[in-house]
Amino acid sequence: MTIRSLHGKFVFGVCRFCGIENGKEIYPTWFGLTSQFPDGYVSSRLREFSAFYSNRLSYAGVAELLRRVCGDSVLSGAGIREIVAGKASEINRAIGKEVADLLSDRKPSVFPVINAEVAVYDRKTEETLIFDDGIQVKKQKTTRKKAADRPSENSLL
Repeated sequence: MTIRSLHGKFVFGVCRFCGIENGKEIYPTWFGLTSQFPDGYVSSRLREFSAFYSNRLSYAGVAELLRRVCGDSVLSGAGIREIVAGKASEINRAIGKEVADLLSDRKPSVFPVINAEVAVYDRKTEETLIFDDGIQVKKQKTTRKKAADRPSENSLL
């Protein structure tokens, strides 16, 4: 088994428990027998380093940076993408759970009531907050025309 860390990779072998089971040779690992490293054999510092630079470089660029820093190719671009996507998925689940808890009936609502009809000219209205995206578009188009489908400026004349 190969362990990957920020300082390179090294082989961690266990031969004491090797044997034959159902006609096949088995080579259990010490970490498998002791239930260590359930998330894989990549150190947490290497994951953090990869995720940090993935925000600034391409995955292949991060893999090359790791090769230069560690002196060996410890992770590929696809491996780095898996690390980043896994962490993003974990964060997404946590945020989704938090939002679901906020919107559930168990807790009182912390969001203000949204009024669809606004009486702008009513003198009795104390204050009105209007949230806008700044683009002034009511909704996005369902499909976009390609440049070849749009009429050119010359054809309009």
